[in-house]
Amino acid sequence: MNPFCHDDGKKTYVNDRGMHWLIATFFLIGDIAGGGLVTLPAALNNTGIYLGMIMFVVITVVSSYTASALGENWVILLKRWPEYRSHCRKPYPEMGYRGLGMKMRRIVSYCVNATQFSIATVYLLLSSQIIQNALELLLQIRISFCWMLVVVALCLLPVTMLKSPADFWYIVMGAMLTTAVAVVFILVGVAYDSVECAPYATHNLIEVNTVLIGVGTFFFSYGGHAAFPTIQHDMKQPHLFGRASKVAFFLVTLIYAPVSIVGYFTYGSNLTDSVLDSIQSQIVQTVGNSLIAIHCILTLTIVMNPLNQEVEELFKLPHEFGKERIFFRSLMMFAIVVVAETVPNFGPLLNLVGGSTIALTAIIFPCVFNLCLKVRDKSLQNGEDDMPSLHSILYESACCDLFINGLIILFGIALGLAATYSAVLDLSTTHFTVPCYLRPMFAASNEGQNASAAFGLARCCGPHQNISVFGKPEICML
Repeated sequence: MNPFCHDDGKKTYVNDRGMHWLIATFFLIGDIAGGGLVTLPAALNNTGIYLGMIMFVVITVVSSYTASALGENWVILLKRWPEYRSHCRKPYPEMGYRGLGMKMRRIVSYCVNATQFSIATVYLLLSSQIIQNALELLLQIRISFCWMLVVVALCLLPVTMLKSPADFWYIVMGAMLTTAVAVVFILVGVAYDSVECAPYATHNLIEVNTVLIGVGTFFFSYGGHAAFPTIQHDMKQPHLFGRASKVAFFLVTLIYAPVSIVGYFTYGSNLTDSVLDSIQSQIVQTVGNSLIAIHCILTLTIVMNPLNQEVEELFKLPHEFGKERIFFRSLMMFAIVVVAETVPNFGPLLNLVGGSTIALTAIIFPCVFNLCLKVRDKSLQNGEDDMPSLHSILYESACCDLFINGLIILFGIALGLAATYSAVLDLSTTHFTVPCYLRPMFAASNEGQNASAAFGLARCCGPHQNISVFGKPEICML
């Protein structure tokens, strides 16, 4: 069967067994939304409302553009190199290889792996913390946070054995549903608190360091690009990926912005890493946290898939399910648990990842490869196959492409470096937490810090954190 069809006068590749672009949109939303939903209100408090709203617009536009650029890159690969029309385990590194050679393939592989590994670690930390708090609040069952990480990882392990995104579309739909319901609960809880809390909300003094930390959170919240090529690879019409990404980022911003704004004005400087910790209604907080935990657990399946496939490609493992897949994917989950036990505080790790590898995979690489592949595509049309040089990129690229991509590359480099520096400084000083496996050596363990509302206590609002919306200051966690 002819794998190409005509679309607007151009030949475009069609995968008859692939998924519709609307299903791909749901995959993208499931991959992007989640952690940012609960962390962006604190990021808005770090940047200030005016700069924060500018960041919302800029990051949305830039991320949507770079996602479309990634999609365009993969379409070029499908057109010029037929081997990519069958199953490809690592489509993102292949863009780097065809654009800039073997060394860039290795660099991209490292960055994609580091990004997916770090995101998986953050989601494991966030979901484990939420489950621990929920068990303590509802059932008065106290499980060590360090052991909770192991329990959640073991429960999640069987789902990570699935082959590719097309095999777990129902998981994505579940992630979408939990996110939508969680938004409703968060908005209801914050709206109820706003009557008493908003008049007394104070906000942090805006400084360069806090702004850059907030930028790292913005990058993380919109930076699911490392998994995007894997999703596009399984689409029926890969050339429609740009349409799917634009719809996905628009809907994600409609989710993120209202929660962030109402959280900012209601709680102000009392916001912690998660806005749900500030909601005083324990029912709303518990249900909202549980939904976010479910989302994180389901999204981990999407996030870990490119990472697992990359490792399997490295060791030349068979594509079929077998003992090799079980062993290596179990080993990968074990490594994630070890890192989570070492840095059991997801906030600073989230900022670090957002400013470093996500800035590369979500902002810089898509634009660089887009320029290179378009120039190489032109040379192939002329019967040549020269690897693009800086000179050929500058003189053969369309002026509009060169200007837009160049501007975004500079934007990503500048803010990425600054945000990474601030996150490292923050992680090594104010947010240091004793690793789980060293806690028995310390008499004063900070394990209790992971419980946000244990046994009926609430994180009250106001400058002195003593304002209870229920008129019961005795329940405040002072």
